[in-house]
Amino acid sequence: MEFSRELNTRDPADNEISFTGTTTVVWALSDAPPPADENNILYHSDRGSESLNLVGQPDDVPQLEPDIFPLDLQVENVNVPSVGPDGQPADTVYWCKAFQLPSDRKRHAVFVEPVIDPRFEQNVHHILIYWCDTDLGDDINFEGPCYDRPGGLSCLGNAIVSGWAVGGQGEYSPEGVGLPIGIDGPQQVIMEIHYDNPNLIPNIVDSSGMRFWLTEQLRPIDSGLIMAGQVVESISIPPGEVAFDTVGYCSSACTQDLPPEGVTIFSNVLHAHIAAVAIKVQHIRDGVELPPVYDDQNYDFNYQQSYKIKPEVKLMPGDDLIVTCTYNTEGRNETTLGGESTREEMCFAYLSYYPANTAINVCISNPIFLGTQLQICGVALPRIFTPGDFEPLPADTKCLDYEKPDLSREPTRMTFFDPSVYIHSARLGADEQVSLYWNYDYETEILDFAVDVEAVGWAGFGISQNGGMTGSDVVIGYLDNDGEPHFRDRFAFAPALPPIDISQDLFNIRVGKFLVERWNNTKPTSRCLRAMKVMIGPKNRK
Repeated sequence: MEFSRELNTRDPADNEISFTGTTTVVWALSDAPPPADENNILYHSDRGSESLNLVGQPDDVPQLEPDIFPLDLQVENVNVPSVGPDGQPADTVYWCKAFQLPSDRKRHAVFVEPVIDPRFEQNVHHILIYWCDTDLGDDINFEGPCYDRPGGLSCLGNAIVSGWAVGGQGEYSPEGVGLPIGIDGPQQVIMEIHYDNPNLIPNIVDSSGMRFWLTEQLRPIDSGLIMAGQVVESISIPPGEVAFDTVGYCSSACTQDLPPEGVTIFSNVLHAHIAAVAIKVQHIRDGVELPPVYDDQNYDFNYQQSYKIKPEVKLMPGDDLIVTCTYNTEGRNETTLGGESTREEMCFAYLSYYPANTAINVCISNPIFLGTQLQICGVALPRIFTPGDFEPLPADTKCLDYEKPDLSREPTRMTFFDPSVYIHSARLGADEQVSLYWNYDYETEILDFAVDVEAVGWAGFGISQNGGMTGSDVVIGYLDNDGEPHFRDRFAFAPALPPIDISQDLFNIRVGKFLVERWNNTKPTSRCLRAMKVMIGPKNRK
């Protein structure tokens, strides 16, 4: 099935696709014979849901230098403790290892990706690389639990060079921009790996880490990273809350030392734990709220991918950033505190920017609801504190009675399918039964989709509010026994066959069936061409 839709169709029976943030897609298929009519579609034989970033991915892969080579920072066969120093079961372990980086000259990292041991990928929660701005001395040989060492490690909590969290893939630097390594960059680092082991699995022996693809052909601009958000130890969330907000503040006291021309934020990673349902980064200048740096109202702990910010955001001296995390603690009977475990909470936004500037690396505060603050950038804030008054961003004026574009909204028969016309792709389902392709046009705010499924009867695809059927904006398509295409825009008010929308808002619709043999050669199935896998490494290196 191929079709197009606007991000916001202005139809109350359609779910808006956010310009920023995570989108939860749902899919279903049937191996029953094609339906006799559109109101008698039998129950699906398989279904699923998955979080994706439909809009915030780069449209093309930057050209990488021909001399790039990998620098791997990995632990090697670490026996992750399942029992803590106190003899109690340990479901959360923070493991650290120090590294000496090549420092004979300056190099640029142009692509950074995780190297996750596939045996225990469900247990590796996040990885952070901390910049050691003073010589580690004998600690350069350190490896072990991060926070059990008397006196601690001097680098922990310093500026972050790079990182990864569950669900993420790799990240390219923009053209002309590179992450400095060696001279003008980190020469010694500590890698922190958070292992999450709620089932107390014994004998986890892990070799995960990060891979930096380096070039000696220096790019013109260095990149840096700002960590904004909230002091972890001060977070406290009551039980039974549907949407409880905590707010961290990066004030003008932090940003005032930026260069006069400011810096440019080009991507971000949002990080919280399993109670978080939304994270927003607001941007204030001269008392006026600007469009948010990022706003993810469908945050998914299991999909912490970096998001390209488009258009890029200019952060000027004196600007304020407000990081709001929203939590749902329904079903919990005790207060959820901030902490290292995934059952505890955090609230951060990691903002990648250029040009690099050491004036601002970490800009966090205590959660504002507590009413007490730590110093921010050396400036003591009042005990009872909220961000200064500002003029809020005007409300969205898009209305429901706009003039709908005059486009064909009836399906036509697909006679061929070319996946190469699509920039983005993903395989969905445990057995990769569904291949999704899409393009996004930033000027028209239109998404073009192709859904390629392995099924006999019908296929469904939609945008969900919560990963479930109810509240999903879906389409169902198929070819009947006469080869005629059927495709309708629907909305699921209940876990039953979704009724057809009064307003059909999709266009450029094509539906086709192509017979291929299953692997066991037992019967033909309806499927388009097989999809390509999602790219997770630099494919254009020589």
